[in-house]
Amino acid sequence: MTAIEGGCHCGNIRWRFTPARPLAELPARRCTCAFCAKHGAFYTSDPGGRLSVEIGKADEVGVYRFGTRTTEPQVCRRCGVMPLILAHIEGRVYGVVNLATAEDLAIPPERIQNVNFEHQTAEERIARRARTWIAQVSVTSHG
Repeated sequence: MTAIEGGCHCGNIRWRFTPARPLAELPARRCTCAFCAKHGAFYTSDPGGRLSVEIGKADEVGVYRFGTRTTEPQVCRRCGVMPLILAHIEGRVYGVVNLATAEDLAIPPERIQNVNFEHQTAEERIARRARTWIAQVSVTSHG
């Protein structure tokens, strides 16, 4: 399958997502919570895909937990961009990538679906992420 690459503005956080499905079949979800809206973020994932994350300087990556505190948005402290979100569920790392930080990828606006998960309990959110987020995630830090 075709890989998608992206990252933060300064390059400290880089990601490479290789979905198991064709790109045209992947969801594009715009979370309407205040945090994601302020970042202009919209996400994709494929539970059968693979995500590789490379971090240049780990001390320049902030993890901002809010709400149910069940996810770890990765925010670059150098440039302020949030390229992905990770979640630790039952000893495993899951992730979604922020398509607004993808390189050379244009998503037609009509493909982006607004989603609101405010009605879900923390347990429901964790179960949904385990079903729908990228389940093969590797994170490498170089400093």
